[in-house]
Amino acid sequence: MTLLLPIVFILYPLGSLPLVLVEIYNKRKYAFVLLAIFMGLWSIFYYPFGDQYRYFNDYESYKYISLEDFFNWEDPLITVRLNLVSLLLYCLAALNINFEICRFILVSWGYLLMFSMLFMIDKFKNGKCPYVFVLSIMMFFLVPYFWICFGFRTGMGAIFFSYGAFLVNEKGNKWGFFYGILAILIHFMYILPLLLFLLPRNFFFSRKNIGVVLFLIFLFNSCFLSLMNFLGDNVKLLNNLVDDYINGEYGLEYNWYWFTYLLFLCNCSPLLFMLYCFFKNYQFSYYATYLVYCVILIFLFLPFQAPLERYIVCSTLLFGVYHIIHFYSKFHTMILICLLSILFIQPFVLYAPAYRRSDQELILYSSAFSLLKHHYKWEDINKHVFNDGTYRD
Repeated sequence: MTLLLPIVFILYPLGSLPLVLVEIYNKRKYAFVLLAIFMGLWSIFYYPFGDQYRYFNDYESYKYISLEDFFNWEDPLITVRLNLVSLLLYCLAALNINFEICRFILVSWGYLLMFSMLFMIDKFKNGKCPYVFVLSIMMFFLVPYFWICFGFRTGMGAIFFSYGAFLVNEKGNKWGFFYGILAILIHFMYILPLLLFLLPRNFFFSRKNIGVVLFLIFLFNSCFLSLMNFLGDNVKLLNNLVDDYINGEYGLEYNWYWFTYLLFLCNCSPLLFMLYCFFKNYQFSYYATYLVYCVILIFLFLPFQAPLERYIVCSTLLFGVYHIIHFYSKFHTMILICLLSILFIQPFVLYAPAYRRSDQELILYSSAFSLLKHHYKWEDINKHVFNDGTYRD
């Protein structure tokens, strides 16, 4: 099976999935690799609207600029390009490789990192097959597939950072900081979670202490806002970020109404449930103390929509991995899997018109090589997407 299944997968990825799942049940590493590659192949067919449309524009423009122009510090767009994803897009454009391969690389890599983390967890390594399969399902749904497909950096950075946090907090491996730095090079938002490692982690938070701290932070959010504005005024690279994400349309001026509240509640429901499990079973550890600091960070960003939403994505992974390590109960884990699966399915319902426009039906009968060659044409995308990335419904 170890030799036969990869061949079947190459010839017909979708048809091989039942056998891949059987081998995952049997805890075979190569099956996890095949599943990660399958998710990467599926991501190729994500229709480029929203942030993907902007990245597609960037990719097209990179075909006509030199590496020196790419790193031009006098260009106002340099703050947009200073990340590993944009550098990857530049390399793909320079080599005339399809834009969709970027999604394939990032999604496959993301799943591979999360699955490799699973094999480092003792309860997974030593567990029996049915128990292990439940943990595998949970880890699969923990991967922020939509966030990687939609905007690349938030989701991919969350995976790198959660992997690094796991190595540092659970394994005592200093290489975790390297992955934290990689997360920052993907998205600057991960500077603050990385700085949390500088705080003392041998401090025991009682439930009462945590409640008081969170309440005080909620009261003094105005001080945090003043600090952000000070940094925006005095650090040139942060000026536009503070204007947009703290004071602008993605921060204090975000247009909240009943649907956005409902969507936000759906997005944070797995994290809320994990917080309930975490504090109900709270025991001191370096990892647990670090997670409390992450909760404090989320409270600091409560008034600011975009940073709050992104830190929730990262925290969902951090708490999810912690939940897998401690596995409170099968009942709690099944509830969490249901919440995560709803979160996984939600974008397909929310953006159904765009998904219907995509060529995902090719997955039903194509080989892996055919799927890798798929490319959306620039002219077709412009017919169905506005200049701001909004899909023409």
